[in-house]
Amino acid sequence: MDEIMSDCVLWTKARTGKYGQLTWHQEHWLAHRFSWFQSFGPIPKGLHVLHRCDTPLCVNPEHLFLGTNADNMRDKIAKGRNHKGEGSGTAKLTEDDVYSIIASYPTCTIRELADDFCVSYPTVRDILKGQTWKHVTGL
Repeated sequence: MDEIMSDCVLWTKARTGKYGQLTWHQEHWLAHRFSWFQSFGPIPKGLHVLHRCDTPLCVNPEHLFLGTNADNMRDKIAKGRNHKGEGSGTAKLTEDDVYSIIASYPTCTIRELADDFCVSYPTVRDILKGQTWKHVTGL
């Protein structure tokens, strides 16, 4: 990874989610994408503007680089930002809940488990099918 030679420059105006946003010539931009555009020119179709610094509000062009969605996912994993399960920030279940759901399934229906744990039917179904919480279920 390239060494960052300067400090982050943080966007202080409007935001959308965790990113800065602005309108320029009646076009809506994410601030870091606009910074890239102003510094280096058009962003090729299909590419993302990624942050070396992992600071979503940073608009320092020295901290930005272009990459595909796959590059973004590899960068995320390499930097430990791919939170699973309880660490995701949006999880309604704990790992203990998932173990309980799996252990209870033979005697409870998916609907009953969903109601008991205040989650949706598809959430429980996907756990039992091994489509989610794979790191807990081992499936």
